[in-house]
Amino acid sequence: MCAFVLVAEDDEKQAELVRRYLEREGHEVAVVHDGSAALAEVRRRLPDLLILDVMMPGTDGLAVTRFLRDGNGSAELARLPVLMLTARSTEDDLLMGLDTGADDYLTKPYSPRELMARVRTLLRRAGGIHPPLPGTDRRILRVGGLVVDPLRHEVTVDGRHVDCTPGEFDLLTVLAEEP
Repeated sequence: MCAFVLVAEDDEKQAELVRRYLEREGHEVAVVHDGSAALAEVRRRLPDLLILDVMMPGTDGLAVTRFLRDGNGSAELARLPVLMLTARSTEDDLLMGLDTGADDYLTKPYSPRELMARVRTLLRRAGGIHPPLPGTDRRILRVGGLVVDPLRHEVTVDGRHVDCTPGEFDLLTVLAEEP
């Protein structure tokens, strides 16, 4: 397990997609569908990273971020990395999210590869990525000369790097998992 990531997203399909990408990279993931549930989960088990939608029923993502940044007596809460993943795409929305305390802001639609790169960056900065334990599977997939590394989103064939679109990468990963 690389890190524990909490995803707060009211769109169940979107939440499932993010969960799958995170798990493919070896992360442990919990999913909630509103801001109040996100705060409850953060109190129950502090994640290494929170991926947060802005527009959720009840307590929205901005209110969740404000609560976390206030710390409420906990320096750990105040330092929790927050990535806002939202359909709100105007410059004012982005500035409001960052000024509220988000560490990063990504608008929908987004590239899953970009999302995973931002996750890796935030976790690296926060010290939340832990190297795999000796003897654990890094999930590198090998079929003949094909090597697919879901953690790094890299594909090689006979030692040569192959550029892939996100769709091609996903397809190769699925095929390599069940050759």
